[in-house]
Amino acid sequence: MATSSLSEGNAVLHHTFYNEDCLKAACEAYRKFAAFSVERRDGYSTIAMTPAPGAPDPATLRREFLNYVLDLSIKTYLLP
Repeated sequence: MATSSLSEGNAVLHHTFYNEDCLKAACEAYRKFAAFSVERRDGYSTIAMTPAPGAPDPATLRREFLNYVLDLSIKTYLLP
């Protein structure tokens, strides 16, 4: 599971498990619900989310977003 700080709105994802293309696709898919800032460094991506007005509560939004990124990464890169 992703290491995340739900109270701060950030998540730190390791590139071995969370592919950069999948992260970009997830940010695009969820743009209706939040604005994203991604910082990439030393094999990790740190994602900050700012929920849009009317979006689900921040903890739910982060959880669903991270599940979506993981699902894309598994289907695209981790499965044989």
